[in-house]
Amino acid sequence: MSVVEGVNRVSGYQAVPGLPLILVVTYARSEVLAPWYRHLLTFGLLVFAVVVILSFGTFMLVRQANALAAKTRALARTNARVDAALGNMPHGLSMFDADERLLVSNSRYREMYNLTEEQVRPGTPLSRILSDYKKANEGADFSVDEVAQSAKGRAPYTLTLDDGRIISITRTPMKDGGWVATHEDITEKRRAEALLADNAEKLKRTNDRFDAAINNMSQASACSMRTRGW
Repeated sequence: MSVVEGVNRVSGYQAVPGLPLILVVTYARSEVLAPWYRHLLTFGLLVFAVVVILSFGTFMLVRQANALAAKTRALARTNARVDAALGNMPHGLSMFDADERLLVSNSRYREMYNLTEEQVRPGTPLSRILSDYKKANEGADFSVDEVAQSAKGRAPYTLTLDDGRIISITRTPMKDGGWVATHEDITEKRRAEALLADNAEKLKRTNDRFDAAINNMSQASACSMRTRGW
């Protein structure tokens, strides 16, 4: 601190060779640090702006990551509910795209046709699924080409499997050219219908015999009445 000006100064001194003198030079502290202050003012604002931008970007990134994590959890819960619903469906379900490649199927679909998860992975062509089933079940009474053609036409189809089960396939077209198919085992229904038709035929024959018996009894009674002169 200068006793004359009351200003902070930076001092330097040097002894003069050969003379009993010491040379003292002083500079005001603000003068010495002026270049540093200019440097700080110029680049400090830039660093501050960069820090603000990085902080804002980090905040937005964390926010988006949290939102994405929340959506992922919600999607996982939705998928779990959908999987549970598909797994508990009484019918088989399959969804194919416009190129006849499998998109989604449930466990009932695999069980109904005795297929493995490897054979019904998403992206598997319909023709390969049919061929795999045909190879594993030589007694299957259907044509791969016929089923594939019916799939192209999105037409309902009734399939008879090698074990005698009868599967009714109903297809619902989608806007993108694919379709959703439900596979219903109607074996018991067909047996019940056949049994009902057989019982109806038996009942008809019984009624016919009963009608014939009544007619014969009526004719016999009429003859008896005429014989007695009634």
